[in-house]
Amino acid sequence: MAQATGKPVVFLSFANGVEHNYLQQLKKESTVLRDLFLPLHQNGDIELVREESLEDSDLPKLMARYKDRIAIFHFAGHASGKALNLEGGYGHAKGLAQLLSLQKELKIAFLNGCSTQGQTKPYLEAGIPVVLATTKEISDTEATFFAQQFYHALVHQHSIREAFQVATGALRTRVFTHERRREEIVCYRGLLSRNENLEELPWRLYYLHEKEEAILDWSLPKQPTLDVEILIEGELQDFNDTRKEDLIAMVAAVLKIDKDSVNIKKIIEGSNIVIMELPKEKAEEWIKFFIAN
Repeated sequence: MAQATGKPVVFLSFANGVEHNYLQQLKKESTVLRDLFLPLHQNGDIELVREESLEDSDLPKLMARYKDRIAIFHFAGHASGKALNLEGGYGHAKGLAQLLSLQKELKIAFLNGCSTQGQTKPYLEAGIPVVLATTKEISDTEATFFAQQFYHALVHQHSIREAFQVATGALRTRVFTHERRREEIVCYRGLLSRNENLEELPWRLYYLHEKEEAILDWSLPKQPTLDVEILIEGELQDFNDTRKEDLIAMVAAVLKIDKDSVNIKKIIEGSNIVIMELPKEKAEEWIKFFIAN
């Protein structure tokens, strides 16, 4: 299958190995994250890749297939301070770090398993700018909730730093027993490589050097937009909220994009013309559609 070029890849991976306790929430996390990123995929902002049962033997081939395009690497499943538990085997930290270091556009690796802090050093030293890891064992339910809150914020144009703060705040609101006792955004320099076991939120955001802190301000690229004129039937004075919603839904359905990507920018008085703001690629598709018909 031919690949699109230039679009950043969001790589979501999951593994529920038979040798370990079955993670009931893993399927939900996969579905929730897919639904969050799917509108961006449909709009052409990103390419979404989802591996629900990541095999240890498949990972090198997938990394090669999406060379220099992966911007976000997410793993959810059983893990430790030394490895990720993949289907059929283990993904040891040093080897995974070496593979991911070849992805020149990678911004963050999110290791959403138990006690993954011990893996951060080889990842950061291999050149991965930011690693989101855990300091201790995490509950299946909280892991899914945290990932959902983090990526929901990231999808809505928050930076990595802001998305992390949204997720920790949301979890602290939901599970109020966690106290804030340590810095949660950590420059790795001087950090002990042991796993911490404190009564606090276990998720930590790690980066290597203070001079590289600006990477925390990275956010997902937003596709350029284009204005198009749409001629509607009926009088504009009757163009109420219901008709606006119907128009947005119709345009979104025709272009197969999320309704949030369709914006009524202006209504031209004295005419039946509405100016709509659409993702550039989809706006050009809309124009071609009406020229052809």
